[in-house]
Amino acid sequence: MRIIGKSGKINFRYLVITAFFSTAAGMIFYRSMLGAAAAVPVYMATFRKYDQWMDEKKKKELRNQFRDMLYSFSASFSSGRHMTEAMEEAVESLKSVYAGGCMLSEKLEYMLRRIRDTGDSDICVWEEFAFQSGVSEIEEFTQVFRACRDTGGDLIRAADRAASVITDKINIENEIRTMAAQKKLEGKLITAMPVILIVFLGVVSPEYIMPLYETAAGRIIMTAVLAVMITAYRMIERITSIEV
Repeated sequence: MRIIGKSGKINFRYLVITAFFSTAAGMIFYRSMLGAAAAVPVYMATFRKYDQWMDEKKKKELRNQFRDMLYSFSASFSSGRHMTEAMEEAVESLKSVYAGGCMLSEKLEYMLRRIRDTGDSDICVWEEFAFQSGVSEIEEFTQVFRACRDTGGDLIRAADRAASVITDKINIENEIRTMAAQKKLEGKLITAMPVILIVFLGVVSPEYIMPLYETAAGRIIMTAVLAVMITAYRMIERITSIEV
């Protein structure tokens, strides 16, 4: 489930990026503007992957914000605040930390309006939010919150523990991502070498590679090179994509 839907602006931006790279590929490998015509098919074929990447990016941002919110919750609960008051204080805390905009603070404000205007219970709005977010840590915290409400458990300790677990997980992911980043960069540079070589020869010695554009065998070779580059890039992305 998505916490925030994709906007038309994001979709259009990705279409522009796709058109740019499709046109560039057409010019580099075929010296033709026909690559622009492939922009829409390429967009349709790759947008799902881009959509998934955007979802994962937003979930990571939401999880970081949720971790900071839990620290605010812990302080509020320690001061004797109930959940609604803790949510109000968390909104202000998140806004001060994420001055450029915060998904979670906006969602908390919406949840508070639901509680005040419609009379929904705090646990109900939290369970709905957890389901929509698709973030496991939010779902687990909501389950712990309900258990604490039903059994009179220590919500302060639960919030501290949840924040500690999320922080440890984020730190481990960052360490793994740092180790994989260098190999991913090396792989991308190797994948881009044919493009660099073609552009270099096209500038320094255009007559040397002219047969690649003017003969059928040359166009087949260029197509094969392009296909190998795309395949290599996808393999690198799969190898370096590590889930924690």
